[in-house]
Amino acid sequence: MLISGPGTIVVTTEDATIYQYYADYDSAGEYDVTIRVTDGLEKADSTFTITVLNKNRPPEKPTIKYPYNNSKNIPISNLKFEWECIDLDNDEDITYSIYLSPSKEKVENNSEDALIIENYKQNNYTLESTLDYLTTYYIKVEAKDSFGATSISDIVSFTTEENLLL
Repeated sequence: MLISGPGTIVVTTEDATIYQYYADYDSAGEYDVTIRVTDGLEKADSTFTITVLNKNRPPEKPTIKYPYNNSKNIPISNLKFEWECIDLDNDEDITYSIYLSPSKEKVENNSEDALIIENYKQNNYTLESTLDYLTTYYIKVEAKDSFGATSISDIVSFTTEENLLL
C-alpha cells in the first residue's frame, strides 16, 4: 500500500505490485514516496525519492497581428510589424527572427535573403527599408527560447500601396 507520495498502486498480484506515477510539465521537483508491505503480521516500509526534471517547452507559435493576412494598401515605409508569442515556461530570453520577401519560397525556406533581423527581443519591429509599391510580400516570425527551442508563425501575405504620384 502507498503510505505517502505521488502516484498510485495500480496492480497487485501474488507475484508483483506495480507502483505508477506520471509527471506533467508542472511537476518538476523531488518527491519522497513511502510504500508499505505487510503479510498481516509484520510490516516493512520502503522510502525512495523521485526526481522530476524540468522539461523545456518551445514558445507557442507566434501570431502575426499586423499586417493581417491578405492585407492591401500597406504603407511602403515605416512599416511596423507586430506579433504575439507566449512561452508557457516563462523563459525570459525569447528572441525573434523575422523573414520578409516577395518570394514565399524564400520565407518558407529561411533564406538568408529573406532574413531581416534575428535575435530580436521585442514583439514589434519597424522596418527601416522601404518596400516596393504594389508588391505582395510574405512574412513569418520565428521565436526561440533560451534553451534553443523554436516555433514558427504562419506565413502572412500582404500587398503594399500603389504609387499615387504617378
